[in-house]
Amino acid sequence: MKKLKFCTFFSSFLLWIHAPESLGQSSEPPISLKGVQGKDVELPCNISPLTPDDEVALVLWYRDDSSTPFYSLDARRGGSPGHGRHSSSDSYATRTYFSTVSKPATLQLATVTKEDKGTYICRVDFKKARTRYSEISLSII
Repeated sequence: MKKLKFCTFFSSFLLWIHAPESLGQSSEPPISLKGVQGKDVELPCNISPLTPDDEVALVLWYRDDSSTPFYSLDARRGGSPGHGRHSSSDSYATRTYFSTVSKPATLQLATVTKEDKGTYICRVDFKKARTRYSEISLSII
């Protein structure tokens, strides 16, 4: 990742989000997955907090170098990811769902095409712990 990945307006404040290494944020090892064109694929994302008294506040999914998430799960008001508000961009609205039931949680992407090839970033903000990033490189066969 680049030093300055993106900036976004969030909760009325301008936040500069840097690569995890630059802020000491935790990052999962990169994962490589292969999807079969026309089939569904599940992109894993570890949303388990490090301590039992912590919980997920927000999950954001990005693709390639985009600064705008194409999928989000906002659990700040619902109390848990299972009761959070799911939202996806128009291009993914009918093909994505983030399942928090599976371990690890997975972004389910239906009927993949060659255009879905790329690098996906899952960003998990916790209420107490540091932000965690997961990177998944998806190739389509």
